[in-house]
Amino acid sequence: ALNSKETASKDFGMPDNFVVTRYKPAEYESGVPGRYNPSFLDFYRGEQETTTFNDSYYGFRITNVVSRLPFSELPNPDLDNNESNLQSGLVKVKAKNLDLRNARIRAEGGIRIETDHLISSTNAVLDSQNLSLSLGSTNGILVITNMVQESVERFSGGVEAYSVTWGNNYRTTGADLISRGKIFSVEDPAAEVTVNLRYHFFVIDAYLNSEIPVTVTDLTVNSDKVVIKDAMRITELLTVNANSLSIHRDINLGKETFLGSRILSKIDGQAGWDNKVAPNLEHFTNFATVRMPSQAKYGSDRINSYDSWVNEGTISAQDIFIDADYAENSGLLETEATVDIKAKQLVLQNGKINTGESLRISAENFKMRFQTNLVETQLVLNVSNVLSDGGVGAQNSITVGRGMALRQKPASGDLLGTEIIATAGDFVNQGIDWNSDDYGVSVKGFENNAALGKLILKNSKLSKFEFHGSEDGENAIYIDHLEFVGLTKDDVAKGIIPVLDIKEGFKVYFASSNLPAEEIDGMYDGRLRWVKEYPGHNSSMPLYISGTDKTIRVNRSFRQSITYDTDNDGIANGYDLTPFGNGIPKISSVILDQGNIINIKWMGLPSSLYRIEYKERIGGAGWKLLTEYYNDEYIVKEIVHQEVLSNKRNSKFYRVLYVE
Repeated sequence: ALNSKETASKDFGMPDNFVVTRYKPAEYESGVPGRYNPSFLDFYRGEQETTTFNDSYYGFRITNVVSRLPFSELPNPDLDNNESNLQSGLVKVKAKNLDLRNARIRAEGGIRIETDHLISSTNAVLDSQNLSLSLGSTNGILVITNMVQESVERFSGGVEAYSVTWGNNYRTTGADLISRGKIFSVEDPAAEVTVNLRYHFFVIDAYLNSEIPVTVTDLTVNSDKVVIKDAMRITELLTVNANSLSIHRDINLGKETFLGSRILSKIDGQAGWDNKVAPNLEHFTNFATVRMPSQAKYGSDRINSYDSWVNEGTISAQDIFIDADYAENSGLLETEATVDIKAKQLVLQNGKINTGESLRISAENFKMRFQTNLVETQLVLNVSNVLSDGGVGAQNSITVGRGMALRQKPASGDLLGTEIIATAGDFVNQGIDWNSDDYGVSVKGFENNAALGKLILKNSKLSKFEFHGSEDGENAIYIDHLEFVGLTKDDVAKGIIPVLDIKEGFKVYFASSNLPAEEIDGMYDGRLRWVKEYPGHNSSMPLYISGTDKTIRVNRSFRQSITYDTDNDGIANGYDLTPFGNGIPKISSVILDQGNIINIKWMGLPSSLYRIEYKERIGGAGWKLLTEYYNDEYIVKEIVHQEVLSNKRNSKFYRVLYVE
């Protein structure tokens, strides 16, 4: 009766030329298929440029809801003497302790469940497209399962139709009509005949469904620990009064309302995550997909941060702000704008971050491994204690669109297993602000100095990469492999690289490059330098040492150099089969300094043990052990042993032996 009154109170009309039927009318049996594309010949004969047309529209909606609840997607009818919470089709259950095991509840309007303590919902079925839930548990853990179906079986949808008719005419002869098979005979074939044309165009669109997605208009949970194992679309309100939340099925937040022609829409309702959603939450864990059209603020908008924030699924939002003592992402973070993470301990591993704008990371300790980050604008790192990717094999890849910045040098750690791809658009200067310490041309710069494994620079038309540090002192960046995409040695001229600019007070150190290392070394008044001794993962090659039957790694460009002769045998490294000697230690010099200090020098292999022995007389019996020396570095280097000679001895003889 209520629905009849609502319907009858509105004026409506139906065009006379519409008939709605489930069967195909006979006149359409031989009609043109719906995908027919009219040709020019169908319309060109009409001679009237403007014609009168008649059109009409008609549509209807099929729904199972007799009287709509206020949380429905459609407006609520304003009915006389009718309370919205008592509308027909609503099932409301309110209890202090509620056991829904094996329960079957069906409602056309909606189902409202309120309980302080949900005992169980095993095998429960809530069969309605609109749910409102307020659930709690007094034993410390609330598990939401079998409460919310993803969809229910309901016949719904609608039909929309449009009809238009118009006419035209043209002049011809009877003979032409006979030749085209339009008529069979005419008294005077040469006489002019006016032919009237009539057109009818009919469009119908049906959007009918046998299933309807279930909407949770509001969800309130009260327990120390909450576990969500039902997929949900939460439109109006989400409240989590819990210490710990674990999400195991997909959750979509917010309500989308289409406007006008349904091309544009607006988002309202519970469109984001903030302090009002979870005011006291301390532990957040996600194993599923959480989508929201607005901002996600996990602890960033309240005094106390989260204790832990862990994502192993997908979180998609406009912006994501995270503030936690411990944060970990091994899933996907996806935003239209910014991802901002603040944590004491931060782990990004086996995951991915895609941002429409910047990625900002502030942490005491930061570990990143097997991570892919696509940053549309700037990457900002601010790590105070440990910055680490685990070294070789980390397989981190970061793409940045508008530069990157290391705000401070961490106390220890490097990113030698990380590849950063910096791209610059047309007519854009991309800034790279890196605040590592400047140790000069030394392998020390690659140790606990935020060194990079690989930096790839991709420039566009008239764009540049500007390297600079803080204004407080001398800064540098150490890079295992520096690559200039699209450039060759022919592009290097007059002591500059076209896409590179290094500001005063800053230096760029590299171990290898796709450009000739020896040629670009020292450019920009010494602000671009080659660390030729460093054998990094991206800059080294294996070298077999025949005398010790050992394979070591050496800097590739240094090994292939046709300028340097490391072992001083008169053959440049690039042509020498043994550019660093054959491994058998050979004393290169013995120098006596002031103070009666003798310096014994030889070429030492990495990770090798040597024994220094001596005799006081060349013909004396047996060599005596003076000391042992272990080269614990990973480079071939000249080893110097110093000893103070006694004034009481006239001579002393030395030899150096390779042990292992």
